Amino acid sequence: MNRILVFTFGVLCYMIVLTTFLCAIAFLGNIGIMRTIDGDAQVPFGQALLIDTLLLYVFALQQSVMARPVFKRWWTSFDSKAIERSTYVLFSSAALLLLFHAWQPMGGTIWNVRDPIGRGLLYGLFAGGWLLVLAAPFLINHFDLSGLRQTWLYLRGQEYSPLAFTTPGLYRYVRHPLYVGWLFTRRSNQLHSGHERGRRYAMKFPHIIGFAVAALLASAAPSWGTESTVAPAPPKSLSDTVPLYTNLGSHHKPIATHVPATQQYFDQGLRLVYGFNHAEAIRSFTRAAELDPTCAMCYWGIALAYGPHVNAPMDSPSGVAAYAAAQKALALKSHATAPERAYIEAVAQRYEAVPPTDRARLDTLYSRAMEQVATTYPDDLDA
Repeated sequence: MNRILVFTFGVLCYMIVLTTFLCAIAFLGNIGIMRTIDGDAQVPFGQALLIDTLLLYVFALQQSVMARPVFKRWWTSFDSKAIERSTYVLFSSAALLLLFHAWQPMGGTIWNVRDPIGRGLLYGLFAGGWLLVLAAPFLINHFDLSGLRQTWLYLRGQEYSPLAFTTPGLYRYVRHPLYVGWLFTRRSNQLHSGHERGRRYAMKFPHIIGFAVAALLASAAPSWGTESTVAPAPPKSLSDTVPLYTNLGSHHKPIATHVPATQQYFDQGLRLVYGFNHAEAIRSFTRAAELDPTCAMCYWGIALAYGPHVNAPMDSPSGVAAYAAAQKALALKSHATAPERAYIEAVAQRYEAVPPTDRARLDTLYSRAMEQVATTYPDDLDA
């Protein structure tokens, strides 16, 4: 595909995203240059509720369908991967602009803050919330999350490199600062609803819309692209490159190891897998295995993290690496407990030396094996 056309498409999609962002401010802030969330009711309450709910479902359906691996494989079979994320945000913007255009206000007034200090405080929270929403993506990589970086790299003839997992700025303290900002993006000195039954809906809709726009502008999930979420093979020594994070939760799965740091890195890897950051999970599991070379479950973790998941299909290099890790875990299973051996034997059924094009048979074998593990160890919540 022509590189200039790809980049031009990316720029146009990015401009549409910015336009959608400004429209969201006007819509939720009742600025009045367009139809707003608190306008006068134009249709009966029941009709308005039905229309508004359908508009939200249109956005949800677009998000769900376009995020599926099956759709991604189909879409990129005849389109450039470089514009996949731009296309995604384009359709997301279209769904939101449709919502802004066709929204049916419910009318009426639930509350109205008249005190100047109170109104000033609410306006300040409104402005601060939008500034946080705008700033949060830049802490990661705003242009990657909007698709512009991918098209720029394609223009320059460079391979796309997935973003590394980091927790900069507010991300050290809050999992999603952007969503915190959305809590304040409703200019709530007035809240309207023209029907008694509509009050609870009017209370919920603004933040539902806010989260919808947040998903468009700065979802940090790498699943927007079809690129593999698995990073290149880690270096032989990860001593200086894999930190132990303190803000990933407290989930703990004891494993057979005599090295405390191995347990820490294993727990971190498992938390990262559950958070769909498979590339960083592999790095953590690999570091755990480096500290304790007899740790069978560390190689189980590597094999698990290389596997397919809801956000991305599995490519052939990942299949080869996963098979190697599973075989290593099998070789070390004499060092594992009985439950751990069950996990290892199950994951070994998930891969073959030559990764097949159709994974259905292997996925079924793995599913049945894990079902047996869960049946045998019903108190193990990880099974």
